[in-house]
Amino acid sequence: MDLRQSNNIKLLQAEFEFQNENEETESQIAQLTAENEIQTLRLRERNLFILISFIAFVAVVIITYLLYHQKIAKKRKEADDLKQKLLRLQLNPHFMFNSLNAIQHMVYKNEDVPKTADYLAKFSHLTRQILELNQHDLITLEDEVTFIKNYLNIQQIRFDEPFQFNFEIAESVELHSTFIPPMITQPFLENAIEHGIIDKYGEGKIQVQITTTRKHLIQLIEDNGVGREVAAFRKRTSEHRSMATEITKDRLVAYERSTGDHVSMEIDDVIKDELVVGTRVLFLLPLKVEA
Repeated sequence: MDLRQSNNIKLLQAEFEFQNENEETESQIAQLTAENEIQTLRLRERNLFILISFIAFVAVVIITYLLYHQKIAKKRKEADDLKQKLLRLQLNPHFMFNSLNAIQHMVYKNEDVPKTADYLAKFSHLTRQILELNQHDLITLEDEVTFIKNYLNIQQIRFDEPFQFNFEIAESVELHSTFIPPMITQPFLENAIEHGIIDKYGEGKIQVQITTTRKHLIQLIEDNGVGREVAAFRKRTSEHRSMATEITKDRLVAYERSTGDHVSMEIDDVIKDELVVGTRVLFLLPLKVEA
């Protein structure tokens, strides 16, 4: 074999080895590419699993929180509703105690029999009305107005010179379809009588105004009594505490929590020419109108 043939053989061997190496390299590259794709796919699947798990965890946390919050809100509403009922029950004996005191006072003063009998008849009717109204969480504004007018009529009998009262109800107020908690107004009227005009010289006057805004029912009670400072002093010296007013304040707080709507109350002196000439109570409730 000559040198030329030997070189050709070596060249063929080298070419064959290079081709084998190239094929092996390509096979390795293809294998690595496949492994990389598999690894990438697994990585994507893992990331997707992590994302889905995270979303599911967040959803569970949110749902758990909402259910817990709903449960707490429900229990709070039930507690506030129960408190409303208990507070209303407290008003009944308080009102009857005051009324019976008035009857006792009339008997001790040897009032004429027809006047005492008239008071007892009206008191009996009003008592039945209270028992009926307090069976409901909400009553129509018409029922409330009728009740407080009857209440004021009874209170007038106690006075030798009866006080005067007046109602101003805006045309926008729908008495038949507007609902409020029962007996929410009476304690403020009682306060106006017992601590405002009962010791006033001259004719006592009470004015009740009722109007509405887009979201609220507004009630204003104004008397021409002695004012808050004098009334507070007399209550301190007589060791008297306005139980009905304090109960109603608690009712308003419980009602606000129960409904989630804004409730407010303001008590101020009525001032004219720098003199205190009475007391004004302004409070607003959520406007609840049913067709």
